[in-house]
Amino acid sequence: MKMSTGGTATSILREMETSGFITSYIPFGKRSSDALYRISDEFILFHLHWIAPLGKQQAGHGYWTTKQSGTKYNAWSGYSFEGICLKHIGQIKYHMRIDMIDSNESPWEYRSEFTINAAYAKDLRRKMEVFRTQTGTRKSLFLTMVTTFGLNDKKQV
Repeated sequence: MKMSTGGTATSILREMETSGFITSYIPFGKRSSDALYRISDEFILFHLHWIAPLGKQQAGHGYWTTKQSGTKYNAWSGYSFEGICLKHIGQIKYHMRIDMIDSNESPWEYRSEFTINAAYAKDLRRKMEVFRTQTGTRKSLFLTMVTTFGLNDKKQV
């Protein structure tokens, strides 16, 4: 959604960001006017997905158990994990011993142990080249995956 700058909406977004409710991200190669916003307060995100839809109803017996196996829960948990990783990127990079490398982070989601086979490795290299060509960057690119499920350590590439 395109908005004019300096208006009421801009002021509200700044206040919400200053308060920690939302976080803005500028996509690589874009200007600040192209910023994207995401909810960064974990309780608000939880409330909007799980409490607010109940309205005045109480969550019945087994409500949370049944929700854990649904696609909505999977989407919410992935988004939440992604948000926590983005909030703590400095610590993650430090413990991976790559904190001295300047980086731009972006999300990607997969729901089990991941194996990078030869075809996918080739596709990742192609994507990095497309990124390099489209952005004109001359910096080194390092592909790093952060996951709760891990990567299969069998060499297949």
